[in-house]
Amino acid sequence: MSYDIEVATSRKIPWSLVAAYLRRHKLESSGSFSQTGGLLEVSRQDKGEDEYLFDLSVPQGVRPRDLVQDFSQFSGAVRDPRWLLGIGVSGFDDDGIREAVAFARYLARHCEGAVFDGQAGGIIWPAGKRELRRRKTRVVE
Repeated sequence: MSYDIEVATSRKIPWSLVAAYLRRHKLESSGSFSQTGGLLEVSRQDKGEDEYLFDLSVPQGVRPRDLVQDFSQFSGAVRDPRWLLGIGVSGFDDDGIREAVAFARYLARHCEGAVFDGQAGGIIWPAGKRELRRRKTRVVE
């Protein structure tokens, strides 16, 4: 079993943003993270040994209607959602969950997104699910 978190964003999540977070928090990664797919395992050194924290899936481009149909949990929380990323913590490890949630919030904050925590049953960032108003567009004839 795993503790699962999803991040939906309007802006693409660049590898440079992921790498900057990992560096700043002295975390390490193994696996592949490319445009074609992959899974990254994130860990930290603890007394000379790797301490597993969480797994990170490669951000996948999605169509807004797919998010509405298949990922309704993000309805009203992300304006123009285009990217979806999953984070999983095997075994419900407290340190792993804490790091995964902090990382998910970081990505959502920098890429105009929201974080859904399946175990909490709702959006955990931004605080309190807020309804976004659609921008009014003017039709020119």
